[in-house]
Amino acid sequence: AEAALKSGNAAVALAAYTNGVSSHIDFVNARNLDDAQAVTPITAAEKSAFLANPSIIPSASNLRMWHIMSQKYIAQWAWAHVETWTDMRRYNYTGLDPVAGTQVFPGFSTPAVLYPDNNGKIAQRIRARYNSEYVWNRPSLDAIGGLALDFHTKPLWITQP
Repeated sequence: AEAALKSGNAAVALAAYTNGVSSHIDFVNARNLDDAQAVTPITAAEKSAFLANPSIIPSASNLRMWHIMSQKYIAQWAWAHVETWTDMRRYNYTGLDPVAGTQVFPGFSTPAVLYPDNNGKIAQRIRARYNSEYVWNRPSLDAIGGLALDFHTKPLWITQP
């Protein structure tokens, strides 16, 4: 859905988005049956009502990146946290959808207080493991600027234009 919307194919994006949201509801219901959990499943009527809600599933012409990324965030909660962090970095955490001019991750704001070595910037990467890189591979780490105190705040290639 994300790639199709970015490429300007709103109809394909909407179909992929709708299928993704629908499939996630099915996934939640299936996981709720694991190990005989006593969780009330999402009923067919509830699923239909949810998918018919235009604030959740808009028309193709009204589909925006925030719709897609919000539902992707929900779907990946507790299952794919690294992918979610990657998405947030790709959109610069509080970045705007260039078409809609709205925040891609609505309501998200960066912390007011950050670690002092961040120099006011939010983390973009995880530091290398100490004993495998800082001890045994220090020259290579130095070559990419990995010894800088704020190396973990340097933008990744996936966030560059």
